[in-house]
Amino acid sequence: LVTILFLFAAWPLLSQADVTASITSHWSGGFQGEACIDATVELHGWKITLTFDPPITSLDAFTANVEEKEDGGKVFELTSKEYNGNEHVGDHLCIGFMGHSSGDVSPTVTAELEGTDGTVVQPTQSP
Repeated sequence: LVTILFLFAAWPLLSQADVTASITSHWSGGFQGEACIDATVELHGWKITLTFDPPITSLDAFTANVEEKEDGGKVFELTSKEYNGNEHVGDHLCIGFMGHSSGDVSPTVTAELEGTDGTVVQPTQSP
């Protein structure tokens, strides 16, 4: 019973928010995508880790700070800016990003928010 009560009390900490990421378009030398957060608890500063397969050359985002973390262009970290770090229960925030690579690449992207597993979205190929 104590274990069940502990797990029930810890549940909000285990599911801080939902995060998804997808590639929305691609072209020779780059692609565009977005990572979206659905806040299920109050967030005061957020961090999204994006993992790309295959690795990319660089990543830009206007509404987030971007840092390459590891694996030679495979893992990038997006962190909140001063003006969008506080998200409230029910808020929906999408961060657009632009990736750069050589050739016409449409990578798969996985998103993780502060240790909470995100959703893997397979990119849609244009005919």
